Amino acid sequence: MRYLLLVVALLVLAATALAETKFTFDGQVRARPEAAKRRFAPDSHTRMFTDLRTRLGAKALINENTYGYIQFQDSRRLGGRSADGLDVSGTLISGFNVDVHQAYLQVNEIWRGGIGAKIGRYEVNLGDQRLFGAVGWHNVGRSWEGSQLLFDRNSYKIAGYLLKRRELDNFEANRDF
Repeated sequence: MRYLLLVVALLVLAATALAETKFTFDGQVRARPEAAKRRFAPDSHTRMFTDLRTRLGAKALINENTYGYIQFQDSRRLGGRSADGLDVSGTLISGFNVDVHQAYLQVNEIWRGGIGAKIGRYEVNLGDQRLFGAVGWHNVGRSWEGSQLLFDRNSYKIAGYLLKRRELDNFEANRDF
């Protein structure tokens, strides 16, 4: 009975928080048709295909200081060729094409006039994006998992990152960051 009361209390608190939360939604669809003729032999054929990237996102503004964002991405090649040389039109029945591109929570100021934080999976764009960038021209793009501490003022900005650099799948120790 105690657990039932606890669950009901948590649901009431969550419903109250959701009622005050403002949601905005965004999306983008990018189709990039391509033609490839990799050989100059007269009997070679030109391969035609289209890369399609679709992203759908939702931002939850909890208050003026805190928000969460989640963005799903579907990336596929239409009219391509499989590894065994068969003509395919994407992998439309595969769920592996859809993934979470970004999902993070950001608090602009943890305390008044202090540092802010972002945690989750998000795009990192620094400077001219040669070392850290979202690779927006690519059909999949790049996002990082980790956390960010930031101190933002009118005249300067300081940011520190703890990012996952590779997926080692080591059960003994987490050496990915």
